[in-house]
Amino acid sequence: MNKIKLFFKNLISSFSVREITIIIATFVVSVSLIVGGATYKKEGSERVKKPIFPSVRVYDIYGTRRGIFDTSFYVQYEETVREEEINEVIEVLNEYLVPYHCLFDRHTYYFKEAPVVPNHPTPEERETLLRYNNLKVINDNIGSEVVIDEPLYDILEKAIELSVKTNGRFNPYVGKLYDFWSLKLRPGKEYNTSIDPLYDSEEAAKLVYFLSFVPKTKEDIESTLTLRKDENKYYAKLNSFNGAGKGDLEITLGGVAKGYMEDILKEVMISRGLTRGIINGGTSSFLTLQDTFYTKPHSFNMACIIPEDSHLKEMGISYNMTLKGTFGMSTSGTYTGNRFIKDDVHYLRSHIIDPFTGYPANNTHELSNAISNELSGMELDALTTALLVYPLDEAITFLENTYSNIDLEYLFLLNEVDDFYVVKSSNYPGQKEGTFTLFSPYREKNNE
Repeated sequence: MNKIKLFFKNLISSFSVREITIIIATFVVSVSLIVGGATYKKEGSERVKKPIFPSVRVYDIYGTRRGIFDTSFYVQYEETVREEEINEVIEVLNEYLVPYHCLFDRHTYYFKEAPVVPNHPTPEERETLLRYNNLKVINDNIGSEVVIDEPLYDILEKAIELSVKTNGRFNPYVGKLYDFWSLKLRPGKEYNTSIDPLYDSEEAAKLVYFLSFVPKTKEDIESTLTLRKDENKYYAKLNSFNGAGKGDLEITLGGVAKGYMEDILKEVMISRGLTRGIINGGTSSFLTLQDTFYTKPHSFNMACIIPEDSHLKEMGISYNMTLKGTFGMSTSGTYTGNRFIKDDVHYLRSHIIDPFTGYPANNTHELSNAISNELSGMELDALTTALLVYPLDEAITFLENTYSNIDLEYLFLLNEVDDFYVVKSSNYPGQKEGTFTLFSPYREKNNE
């Protein structure tokens, strides 16, 4: 018993408080977007998905511990593999996940070479140690060109392409709008409507101010960020749009960084023969590495979008889907946001920002899911975000017009004032082996 206590004490000490909270939340169905099938049965023995995390901790230049990608990013692996293979997966996560987080973060700075004591850098080390030129450096130097690493160049280039492809519904320039709303959101708590722009004129003016610096047309989206490469060097310059200065306009990669990271990890892991698992980007993005898991189809349960105060909230799962094959899946949702009613109109405040209004997306479809064995994880992430911004009919039209010749299945969960529906593509989740089981109180709704 003492050994067990010591094991858990050492395990807990290896994570920050934030990471422990995130990990716990990952396995609670009611607050997760997607919960993978927890166990598989084979020949009478229980098979579980072993979560594998990077072993390297991340500290900023001030010595503050940082959660990687601000979520529970890990690989779920078959537990029966040899320990050496598990260690190889950890090495891949350390090699790629950690530095890419440092590059894509827009909130703080990181050292490229670690201080002697990472959580207690000396004043001299802060002055002399080499740092990453990350996304924060680009945002802080609006109007000036910055030398950057190739991965940051690559994800920025693709983010702009995806913004144009989604007609601006996915927009990487909403960083300041995201921050504006993040200060107001209170997940699981009563929303303070007095500071909402609908009630507070000063807050409304702030919203209009930040919205004015968000490019929305194809031409403006492309011209607001200048990317160039010269031999083996890469450069980025955030240009002032509509007179924006420092602090007025910021790029955020929050909508695509996890998907991009999954694409990188998948390529590396497959090349090294590490295919016995699933890459899990914070329970909302997945990439499978082989056709099955413990020889069985991949199985996922989808969380409910039922509001906390509903008498139906105890229903933890909206549907289950199983599918064989190597594929990517992304889910975005607004349903965990704060709700209120004003003048008989229902409002939903979440982290999904409509770049054309500045307000959070406020549609009846509160969850979007997309599955594909052709599209990248990054594109799936951008796509499910964009689909929540579009009105439902426009979202479906966009999908049919843009991806008609692509392997792509989609699904929406709708909340129409406590009537709950599913709208999905006819072949969802895809392939002949795929299964779909819908649970009450959800009903299928024709998408035409």
